[in-house]
Amino acid sequence: MSPAKLVVSSWRQQESVNSPHVADLIGKRLSWVEEISRGHYWDDAALKRLVSDDLLTASAKFKAPVTFTPTHKIWVIGNVPPVLKITDTAMLRRLMMIDMGHSFLGESRVRDYARLLWEEESEEILTWMVAGAVAWYARGLGDWNKTRLGKNLKNYSAYSNNVPTFCDKALSLGKPMSEGVLFPHALAAYKRWCRDQGDRPQQMKDFYAHLRKHYAPYVSDTDKRGNMLKGVTMDFPGMSNAERPDKHMESKREE
Repeated sequence: MSPAKLVVSSWRQQESVNSPHVADLIGKRLSWVEEISRGHYWDDAALKRLVSDDLLTASAKFKAPVTFTPTHKIWVIGNVPPVLKITDTAMLRRLMMIDMGHSFLGESRVRDYARLLWEEESEEILTWMVAGAVAWYARGLGDWNKTRLGKNLKNYSAYSNNVPTFCDKALSLGKPMSEGVLFPHALAAYKRWCRDQGDRPQQMKDFYAHLRKHYAPYVSDTDKRGNMLKGVTMDFPGMSNAERPDKHMESKREE
């Protein structure tokens, strides 16, 4: 078992390449991380480094650094998945989301389930595993993006992006074209909303890209004050009038 900070980064310090936890992976086939807590984020740099065929260098405590070829697979188990800070192809292709859609509660709960599986179903489980391995060696995973696993990952990527949720809450469409919201004002409100939610905001370029893609008919590049959404008004969640960035702009113009 590996500690959570091997792959998630709610901690201020990211896991060092020389960490003994990385050295613990030498020669391992499987390592798992259990019970990720709410509010954690994938350490994208560490994950890209660890889920790779490239050589790794790490050192155990009081030992010299060792360079080794990765042999491990990392399984992360938890009820609340870590949030993706980056949803690019390089990140998503390293993840596979397996949902456990069944719960065994109350009368349906089976005591000592692991022992019963081992004693009564071990041969069938081994047969299933071998058949799966043979199929994988023969044809790989195939186009798994079209399967339930691909759909899970797509939904997971959307879950990690809080920009649509903010926009749905804050933006009101179909207003007079004299109304408008400057991109920087929307960004400031979004960052404040994230802070109040205890969430981490997406990067500015990703926030602006979302506005341009999903609100294209309202985007105007011709206003002398900068890029803005025309025919749109915004509620500023969690902000008083004195804190609103658009009010600051109006005060400056009046002066």
